[in-house]
Amino acid sequence: PESHDVLQKMASSLRSRNSHLRIEGNCDELGTTEYNMALGEERARAAQTYLEHLGVPKGRLQTVSYGSQRPKYTGHDDDAHAKNRRDDLVVR
Repeated sequence: PESHDVLQKMASSLRSRNSHLRIEGNCDELGTTEYNMALGEERARAAQTYLEHLGVPKGRLQTVSYGSQRPKYTGHDDDAHAKNRRDDLVVR
């Protein structure tokens, strides 16, 4: 829910420009590699489902999970962990 505004703007942009989007699911370093990959995939699929609900055709959306392999924020504290739980949206 906290990402709905960003996803709504992205949906509007995708619909008007006929663009494609890769949703990259990421998470923090906590948990096993397998768990983090599954969590990243779940996060990306949730964004995809919401974008589809907003009228973006499924064929223009792609998901990928990077788990904890691509941290954007350094550190091993709660703040860094929270910031690394994210989707990166790449317009193609």
